Amino acid sequence: MLDPRLRPEHSALAYEHCAHHLELPADRWEEPPQDRPGIVPRAYLAYAYGYDDGLPRWRRALALLAVPHPEGAEAVRFSVMYLSPVAGGELLDVGCGGGAFLDRMRALGWRVLGVDSEPRAVEFARTHRGLDVVAGTLEEQRFSDGRFDAVTASHVVEHVHNPRSFLRECARVTRPGGRVVLVTPNIESLGRRRLGGSWIGLDPPRHLHLFSRATLSRLAEQAGLEVRSVRSSVRNAEFSWLLGKGFLREWPAPGQRPPRGWTGRRARAFQLAEWALTLMGRHAGEEIVLIASKP
Repeated sequence: MLDPRLRPEHSALAYEHCAHHLELPADRWEEPPQDRPGIVPRAYLAYAYGYDDGLPRWRRALALLAVPHPEGAEAVRFSVMYLSPVAGGELLDVGCGGGAFLDRMRALGWRVLGVDSEPRAVEFARTHRGLDVVAGTLEEQRFSDGRFDAVTASHVVEHVHNPRSFLRECARVTRPGGRVVLVTPNIESLGRRRLGGSWIGLDPPRHLHLFSRATLSRLAEQAGLEVRSVRSSVRNAEFSWLLGKGFLREWPAPGQRPPRGWTGRRARAFQLAEWALTLMGRHAGEEIVLIASKP
């Protein structure tokens, strides 16, 4: 836990210049270019999760092409927050930013709703993407019990002052049998060990709590959730290394790739090392992915 830390009423001051939380370039408020997902990601989503995009039966072979690259399949899984489709399902994304994820899930058939405490993000999601997004914290919304088929929160739980209360609210608004999916920095990652105080996952004063797989699982169980899986992911390990080493000053814009040349190769080598450790059961990836269900 970060100590000392900003009081809740002053927390907004820490986010005034953090446009990357909105999934937008830092210097302009406009829609970043978004292409239709390529055939391999579409094939993988159809094969692994059941999102049917009208592809022919040989799509399963194409899906295998996403696997060899350490971030290939992981990035596609993250794009749907590890959720399979639910007929007529309603999804709540907490900390939805500018709404890119909700926009994607709406296109895949979900009914979507977002919550974000950043007024600029809420306005962008409403105006530019036509999404139903409400301003404030999850607790302030007072959604009905068991309303949602799935609740997602990507890089949110580390920002809240009371993670236990936050997870209890996530559980309360999820229907029995529904899913709660959390993604958060991994305090046990290779990046944390190698980069020390320069590790981007620390991010003071915004990150108030950091978790291991064990502590996040225990918190979810205390909130009344059943943990289905918890593991680490090497997604964005390249950028974590680049930021920690000072080759980047801020989180990259949507769609930005690591640099070419020697620096880029070193960043990819770091990601491969992290991936190799996870394959050996070390759970050294940059992020924790926790998937839980409501009993």
